[in-house]
Amino acid sequence: MIQLDVGRDGHVWAVGSDGTVYYRLGIDENNKYGTSWEAQPKDEATAELTGVAHEVAICTTGNVWMRGMDNKLYYRNRITDADQLGQEWVLDQTVGQQDIQSISCGRNGQFAYVQDNQVHIKKEVTRDDPAGLLNGVSTLQQGTLTWSQVSVGEQGQLYALSSDNQIYYRKGRGDDNLQGTIWELVDQYSFKQMDCGNNELYAVTMFNEVYRRIGLSQTDLVGSHWEEVKGWMQYVSTAEEGIVWAIDVEYDVWVLETGSISIESII
Repeated sequence: MIQLDVGRDGHVWAVGSDGTVYYRLGIDENNKYGTSWEAQPKDEATAELTGVAHEVAICTTGNVWMRGMDNKLYYRNRITDADQLGQEWVLDQTVGQQDIQSISCGRNGQFAYVQDNQVHIKKEVTRDDPAGLLNGVSTLQQGTLTWSQVSVGEQGQLYALSSDNQIYYRKGRGDDNLQGTIWELVDQYSFKQMDCGNNELYAVTMFNEVYRRIGLSQTDLVGSHWEEVKGWMQYVSTAEEGIVWAIDVEYDVWVLETGSISIESII
């Protein structure tokens, strides 16, 4: 695998080296690793793509998004509690379809993406309306800062990786103010990839070292310091209750020996 995302209730979607999208079968409260990968076939929206995806993202609502091989934005249609895979990919018509660089989805369908090196957020993404509001996109610009990656957490935290490889968080965000007020630097460390979950933040250095940010909470999005996690990984994803999946330099998938899964109905 080259990329994956861990969502609520242990749902894991991934992308293979040829762009094929996979879903992890067999994950439950007694088995957080699952049993096997199931490839998702192409459909009408993706039939002409070479491969399917560069990247997938899962919301706490169960919505699933994809940055296609054409770097356009797609969402998975007709997802329900009974059918977590949904029925088909649909091209999102609510955003401009220039190259999308990064996608992430977290609390209550809060969706963010990087386009033209700027972070954008979508509003009111729901099960019934996966695309969200037609005019519900806001751009979070600040001075000369530009971005390569974005991550939305399960509590609505918003982090972004700058083009010079430093992690910032968005201050002042809440359910009534998704835009927040300002970007603030976490610290001076450099990373090539990061992901936030449920008050968790993991990051990967240029040398494939993995670090976890210590001291984070709903009221403290900076924390105190970084703590190294054993193992050499090139990609990491974290979700509820400390679940962490990662991809090593040989593209094998690993699960950190921590965390647990609690299965709940998705509202």
